[in-house]
Amino acid sequence: MISESCLKVPAAEARKEADHYIKLKLDKDGCEVKHINDVIGKGVFAKKDYKKGEFILEYDGELISRREGENREKNYSSALGSYIFFFKSPQGGKKLCIDGTFSKRMGRFVNDAPRHDHQCNADMEKLFIDYRPVLVLFARRFIKAGEEIRYDYGVKNLPWRCKKVLDMHMNSSSNANDIHRVSQFIYGGNSLS
Repeated sequence: MISESCLKVPAAEARKEADHYIKLKLDKDGCEVKHINDVIGKGVFAKKDYKKGEFILEYDGELISRREGENREKNYSSALGSYIFFFKSPQGGKKLCIDGTFSKRMGRFVNDAPRHDHQCNADMEKLFIDYRPVLVLFARRFIKAGEEIRYDYGVKNLPWRCKKVLDMHMNSSSNANDIHRVSQFIYGGNSLS
């Protein structure tokens, strides 16, 4: 029998690894972006097993003010999408955003899952590295290779969580206008207060 400590990475070790990749401005090898469908778009999938607590990815992008984030969110076209993550700084509580819309890294493609749902297998944490706030995903539980990485965006009443939208995901006969409208919701800003 495998001991539970073998399936968990100590927090200090995970944060050290996160710090390493954040400073290098690189994604850790172990995930890949795949197209899911025309409604959801892309998602991030594990290429390897992740232990509970293990560093997965940084949510990379431009650090901006909340006001600038709100302006960009209004002005980005639905074709471009919006990968703006609203949060409070881990030091001082200042309201900020990370705009990952133009990032070449994978973190922006990680999809939402409610915290109480088994699909929610990662947690977004706010860290302060090299005098700036960063957003980092850690494994919430053991993640098997092939599983989609998902975390709770921290926003109540997200449009794609409502029954009508979920039913539309399941209905392959949804028309193009419905898919476009739902996609606009899906690519809206993330939040972590």
